[in-house]
Amino acid sequence: MAVWHVAVHGLAAVSVMLSGLAWPLKAASVGALVAHAAMRRPRAPMAICRNTDGTWSLPALGLDGLALRPGTQAGPFWVRLSLGRAGRPAVTVVLVADQLDREAWRRLQAELRRRAPAGTV
Repeated sequence: MAVWHVAVHGLAAVSVMLSGLAWPLKAASVGALVAHAAMRRPRAPMAICRNTDGTWSLPALGLDGLALRPGTQAGPFWVRLSLGRAGRPAVTVVLVADQLDREAWRRLQAELRRRAPAGTV
């Protein structure tokens, strides 16, 4: 996510520099882009834990004992987990393949196929 954040702001800065604007406007625009990039950095990813009993935890939100709910989906490079408890609204967590190492991603995909509710993954 950090690489994407830097790349988007860098691309915008290069676009401004290549535009036909006057140099003072280019400098002000690039300065604004740099300030925006510094002040609006993406948040650190939230920790998600897979418990030995088959439930999931989101320690940052104080949630434990969550089960997969309908709405869980998996693609080759992303996973959308719908987690919750009976009688409570589901929490949605999106993971991208490059957030995990290759083996952890493979295990997660296999676990979702094995344990997901019918019709979700």
